[in-house]
Amino acid sequence: MKSLPIIFLFLIACQAKTEKHKVLKIPVQIEKYRSEYSNASDDERTFRLYIPIDVSCATCLSRFSQINMLSDKLAERASQVQIIPFCYSKNKDFESIKYLVESGKVKVGNLTLYLDTESKFYTLNTGILPDQCIVTNLNDEILLIGDFLNNRDDFEAAKLIIN
Repeated sequence: MKSLPIIFLFLIACQAKTEKHKVLKIPVQIEKYRSEYSNASDDERTFRLYIPIDVSCATCLSRFSQINMLSDKLAERASQVQIIPFCYSKNKDFESIKYLVESGKVKVGNLTLYLDTESKFYTLNTGILPDQCIVTNLNDEILLIGDFLNNRDDFEAAKLIIN
């Protein structure tokens, strides 16, 4: 009976290690979109920061300005972090966001937008919520999940990982 708590703690520790190395699954049907004015490249950096954006929601488009501010805050680490706006749409319409980017009404700088055209991301990655950002390494192993745009503690934790 005394060994039961030890076994329980061992199981919890093993589960935590497994979760730490969970791999983010990227849908096959992703369309990578860049503005015609972008000079972005698909270079491989040490870390990837996936930021989900519901482009069918007008108020959610403000996340792009938050991404630009985050990009400025990470400027000294820009060579290490690839910021990926991961766009999904409840009505699977991405023409509106493309128009807004091309017209300059939504500023994305040199970022490449990942458009989830078949809405598979959240099906493949159960447990990740639509407002959660994800830090991964080059193998897309999840290093941290949090709200790096709105939560200072989550942002500071992400900076520690990226350093």
